Parts: sequence; structure tokens; C-alpha cells
Amino acid sequence: MEWPAPPALRMPPWIEYLACAVCAISGVLSAEGKRMDLFGVLVLALVTAVGGGTIRDLCLDTPVFWLKSPGTLVSALLAALATFVLARVARMPDRALSVADAFGLALFGIAGTKKALLLRLAAMRWGLRLPTFRMRGH
Repeated sequence: MEWPAPPALRMPPWIEYLACAVCAISGVLSAEGKRMDLFGVLVLALVTAVGGGTIRDLCLDTPVFWLKSPGTLVSALLAALATFVLARVARMPDRALSVADAFGLALFGIAGTKKALLLRLAAMRWGLRLPTFRMRGH
């Protein structure tokens, strides 16, 4: 059972869609120059886009985000296809991969933090005690 998010933790759904798209772009850019065909690039892009979130959700024992919201896969595939075509016809800037990685990490950091906070709130509603960490001297 999933609890509704309190107003402070409501996140626009486009953040996860954009995170998947940006990470798929990162996957395509990392394949650039490796002489991979379209299928190989798309597999690499999808693994890059949904791999970390899948592991996170499996470890947290929550529904895998892309199974719950398949639009994230569509956004990743569309971004990967567009980047694949663009990379074939134009030279990509040298820093494009680093920028895509940074944006993807930031967006998935936001989504992961929200999920962790919601799980903590759900645990408190169920009366479970979870470990907390305090800094000494403060």
C-alpha cells in the first residue's frame, strides 16, 4: 500500500521522465565512437536510464518505477533515438557527456530522496522505528 505524499513531498512526475531521458542521452553519448549499432546503443541507453533506479527499488522492496510508470521507458527511448541520430549527423560538444551525467545524477538524486523520505514517513505511520543518525557535539 502506498501512502499519499504530503504537500511538502509532492514532486512533479516530469522529474523522473526527464531523469530517464537525460540518463539515456548519457548512455548514447558514452557509446559514441565505439562503432555500436542502434540496438546496442538503445540497450546501453536503457540500462543507463533505469538501472540505478531499478536496483534502488529492489533494495527498498518497492515497485520498480518503470514498471509502475512505463512512460519513463518511452521518454528514455525517444531521447536515445534522437541523440543517436543527432550524434550521427553533427559533432557533439566534448563536455556533453559530463553535462548529461551531472543532470541525470541531480534529477535522480531528487527522485531518490523523495522516495526515501516517503518510505520513512510510511514506516513512522506503521509505528516502525528506523535508525537515525545524530552528529556528536551539535
